[in-house]
Amino acid sequence: MAETTATGQATTQPAGETPTSGAAAAAPAAGAAGAKSADQTGAGSQAGAAADGGKAGVTPKAPEKYELTIPHGAEAFMDQADLDAFAKEAKANDWTQDEAVAVLEAQADQVAGLLVRLRTETEKDTEYGGDKLEASKALAQRVIDRFRPKGHARAESFARFLQKTGAGSHIELFSLLADIGKAMAEDKPGAPGTGTPPKSQKTVEEVLYGS
Repeated sequence: MAETTATGQATTQPAGETPTSGAAAAAPAAGAAGAKSADQTGAGSQAGAAADGGKAGVTPKAPEKYELTIPHGAEAFMDQADLDAFAKEAKANDWTQDEAVAVLEAQADQVAGLLVRLRTETEKDTEYGGDKLEASKALAQRVIDRFRPKGHARAESFARFLQKTGAGSHIELFSLLADIGKAMAEDKPGAPGTGTPPKSQKTVEEVLYGS
């Protein structure tokens, strides 16, 4: 930016030259002012575009409707409601069809990996897993048969919760159910619900692991 310094000294007009008139002197000044105004307008437009996230005039990449299907192997913990929620997220992020599919599959792989890890930890647990795993499953099943039997208003939603979240494979919940089942057996030996569950009832494997 140019800087003007006033010296307070009078300037001498060279001989033979006509002093510059006020109008002529104003013309360059007016031109400079116009240029400055144009620069400011341009800067303002750029600032507005930046404030708008730089999306002004950019064609959205997201399709009108995504074509999404549950990734292979994710059926146990993903359903149509999950796909609908994911489609909204994809739309908000302006993902293309291919981008949305790639993210969906990556998320499904991540959840599947988590479920495998939780199940492995439970199966290897020294107190409830290993050679005690089947007995622990039977005890856990006793609790489910007692409090969320087939026909209960929340039986299916509870089973789905265990499958979708992996909670049924988590050692903390699994061990809690097993301990409650053991307490029930000790309180009422031979009470209904012991042993193998009826064929019409889901097995503990199906309820806890979705298999």
